Parts: sequence; C-alpha cells; structure tokens
Amino acid sequence: MHPHDESRLPDAATLDAAKDAGLDAISTHQGAPYINGWKFAKTDIGAYGTDYLQRANIAMFGLGANLPQDALYPSTFTTSTDADGAPIAYTLTFPAGQLPPVDAFWSLTAYDASSFLVENSENIYAIGHFAPPVADPETGATTLYVQAEEPADPGMATVNWLPIPTSGNFSVTLRLYAPQTDDILADRPPALTPAPAQD
Repeated sequence: MHPHDESRLPDAATLDAAKDAGLDAISTHQGAPYINGWKFAKTDIGAYGTDYLQRANIAMFGLGANLPQDALYPSTFTTSTDADGAPIAYTLTFPAGQLPPVDAFWSLTAYDASSFLVENSENIYAIGHFAPPVADPETGATTLYVQAEEPADPGMATVNWLPIPTSGNFSVTLRLYAPQTDDILADRPPALTPAPAQD
C-alpha cells in the first residue's frame, strides 16, 4: 500500500473532534495544587520532563515559565460583589514575621475578568514591591486591603491597599521571586478573606 493512501487518513470531522478534545484537555488541566484558595504551578514548571500536558497548559497561557526556585505565581480567583450586587472588601493578613518567604522580593497584583490590570484613580497596580506594607504596631500582623474603595485609614491607602474592580470577577496574583519554596508550599499564603461588614 502506498504510504500516502488517503483511504487510511482520518476524515475532517474526526480531526476536528481530536483538536477540540486536545484543547479542552490542555485548558482544563489541573496540574496545579490549591493551597488556601491559591492555585500554585506544579514544582516541575519550566522543567517538565515527559509531562507534556503540563507543558502544553503552561504554553497556552505564556511562552515559557521560570523554574519554581526562581519564581512562583500563585493566583486566586473570586468576585467583586455578593449575590445582591453589594461590593465585597477582602483582606489578606500575614501573621507577625510571616510575610511571603522570599530571598528576593514579592508583590501582589489584581486583574479584571479580562486579565487586564485594574484601572483606578490612584494608579496603584501592585503592592509589596516598591514600599513595604505597614504592619499593625500591636500585633505585628500585616493586613493588605483588597477592595474597590480606598481604606478608611489614609495611612494604608498607598502601601497596604490593592484596588479591585467595582463589579465582576477578578483575580489576584502573588509574585514570589527567589521563593523559599518548601516553606510556601507547606501552608502559605493565607487565604483572601471577605472583610467583616462595616457598621
């Protein structure tokens, strides 16, 4: 039989179905564990070996990736409003002495439902990198305010506040450069938590 015998080739419908199944498998691949609501990339990111599905999943969203010992990018996904359309304010609280364990630096960035930076009047697009956030002088804990409105405490507005959209879904990514990997994967970062309602 001739090696190019068309009678043995799959038809167009079969090829389309295979393509769709492959893209679905890649886009829904759950190679990353969730820790406290944060999705982490697997620790073989950037050095995949024979994990071709993981490699394809990373390539779908970016052309390459840092090794986990160089950088980690845990992300969490949620919504700006409750079922009644009221805005939700979130906090992210690191206990005293437990800011993200990195040997270089860390930052926190919010993205809207289209994966764009969140526009805001103060032009705040990331916190943690340019100026250290302020810790509570009594407890030593550091609380970050992830909300659409500026915090009531003006001292927190530039270093502890990360603006989010006023409506719709959004995501938050924590960038950790030169992470102390084992420590992070054990129990950090803390969960992004809806703040208690204000009276």
